[in-house]
Amino acid sequence: MPEASRPLITSHARAEAVARPAREPASAGYGVSLADHEIGGRRRAQNALARRLYPALHAVTLACSRLGFREAGERAGPAGERAGLVIATSAADRHAVARSPQVFLPPITESAAQRARRLDVLLAVSRFVSGGLAQDVAAMLGTRGPELCLPGDCGLTPLAVARLFIDSGRADAMVVVCVDPRAGDPGRHEAVAVVVERAAAAGIAVPSLSAALSTDTAACVPAIGTYLAGGPGDRRTDAPGTPGIDCTVRWAAPAAPEPVDIGDFVDRGRRLLDESLRAAGSRELGVVVASLLDLSPEHALAAIERGAAPPEVAGEAGRMTFAGGLRQHHVDRGLRGPYIAVTGIPGASLLSLAIAEDLISQGVVPAVAIIAGDWVGAGATRALAVLDCPDRPYLRSSVSALVLGPAGGQAGGRRIRSLVARRDACDDFGAELSAHAPDDTSASGCTGEDLAAALAFIGRSSLPAAPVGPSLSRFLGADALARVSGSLGLPGRAAVSVRNALGGSGVVLLGAPALRPGTVRRDMTM
Repeated sequence: MPEASRPLITSHARAEAVARPAREPASAGYGVSLADHEIGGRRRAQNALARRLYPALHAVTLACSRLGFREAGERAGPAGERAGLVIATSAADRHAVARSPQVFLPPITESAAQRARRLDVLLAVSRFVSGGLAQDVAAMLGTRGPELCLPGDCGLTPLAVARLFIDSGRADAMVVVCVDPRAGDPGRHEAVAVVVERAAAAGIAVPSLSAALSTDTAACVPAIGTYLAGGPGDRRTDAPGTPGIDCTVRWAAPAAPEPVDIGDFVDRGRRLLDESLRAAGSRELGVVVASLLDLSPEHALAAIERGAAPPEVAGEAGRMTFAGGLRQHHVDRGLRGPYIAVTGIPGASLLSLAIAEDLISQGVVPAVAIIAGDWVGAGATRALAVLDCPDRPYLRSSVSALVLGPAGGQAGGRRIRSLVARRDACDDFGAELSAHAPDDTSASGCTGEDLAAALAFIGRSSLPAAPVGPSLSRFLGADALARVSGSLGLPGRAAVSVRNALGGSGVVLLGAPALRPGTVRRDMTM
């Protein structure tokens, strides 16, 4: 493969931002108060006025503004349609929820002061997940390709995932942005932003997948900064494999009731990893874990209840008990494949499916387990109550799992193909969905609005879909995987339309079940 066709780092920048001192009122710098329904449309304007209230966002914005990356048509480079985004952070701006701790503590009363600060609280809760950062950066840069969020302690993995999506043909360019508080100085956030492009005349070599994926316990900001500076590290540039190798579902965990408590939630993830290992039959098994919230709201609430300062709340909220426990289990079982966690984004399990398919198509491992789980406990419930979220009654805790392998490598299984992009770019998949001609198409989304958008796409594609009412149980970041698992028992081709405003949208195409010996049926293509 010619060197110029390999992904290269063509631009990078760093920035930092300092949090507003705790003694300053949270509402300082805001203009006139806004009605709750205006939060989404006016959030960026509010951020510009109170940027030090959200230092992670401020640092990310500064770093991205120094990249020289422009929207489609504004420079000789990749169009926004074919550019994606990777955000890596463990803290985001979660500390902001601790500025009004009484809002999350019973008895919850609405004093005049609380009502005056309601916008601050709503903005803080909306900034709790890193998907909010991804949404703003994608809007700022004009990217319309895949966008995903990773934890901030996964080393060079953000570069590996960016390369993976480019090598597999999902994007021509990826913007990688990592941000977290500086070690020893929680009030100062540091960000590093990188542009990775396929067609570039010159640039820094992207690390090989094997090298990048072996650094999954280092802090991303310093790890990537060191790599860019030419410090220690493997700078091999292995050639990508041929994209488009079909994958099949080798095994799926059977449907199970909700976990009964946090211990059962985490233990179930470990058990499913063990079952995935047995189904794969080899320790050459990659693991991709998907979770929107993990246990971050529970850790944050516990810290607020004991009166912790905002930096400690942010630190506790960044502690990943589910994904971290599975990473340790991955080590304890001696698995030789990579471990990747997708967190802080509603479409986490859809994105995990895409990563798993690409790991297989690029020959990194012969099988990948996707384990998706979220816990809806007291912390999440109180945050949803503060937001007056109408979807509260329908959100459920869950843990599910699939194992994927290459098509033809093992008898049986249903072929699977995932297409991912920004929510407002997913109509581009209409032709592929129609060509797939599914016998059944289901919808997946975190909120009622997301679900309605998924159903509307099905309708525009002139495909039959079962009616979906508002009472449908949804599983946060694990929802797409649950819908795929639920479609495996259907007799013909199936598809899942996924929409999530805060990231992780697309379509999953499932082929018909494999033929039994002696069965005759018309030829099937994906």
